Amino acid sequence: MSVVLGVGGRPGAPADELLTLAAAALAERGLDPGAVCLVATLDRRAEADAVQGLAAASGARVKAVTVETLAAQACPTPSARVLAAVGSSSVAEAAVLACGGRLLGPRHTSRAWTVAVGALPADGPPDAVHPTVATPVREDR
Repeated sequence: MSVVLGVGGRPGAPADELLTLAAAALAERGLDPGAVCLVATLDRRAEADAVQGLAAASGARVKAVTVETLAAQACPTPSARVLAAVGSSSVAEAAVLACGGRLLGPRHTSRAWTVAVGALPADGPPDAVHPTVATPVREDR
């Protein structure tokens, strides 16, 4: 299975906290970090050292997603605080969905980061981000 990690976080948030959170989210689902082929996040956070470090540690590439594309996704846990801060009610879950992924359970949160784990279609990650996703959101527990 090819995995996408959706990542949301505060500017300047610590990289080690993101790495720990992502590892826990993957381990809870029995997934190997080597299965991650894509780390998706809000475009203005894509160059953050922590996001780039997570992608490098996973051997994945980073996908920058616009706020408009994130806002178009129907997410299971929207946040008014995130909406006020970035203009979309979700970043991590919405980033997974925008890449054509299927959410593999609830998001994981820490003090400064949120990570959502998704399964990509069998044919791999799409080259382009989807402005809308027709697949219904499921939370497998």
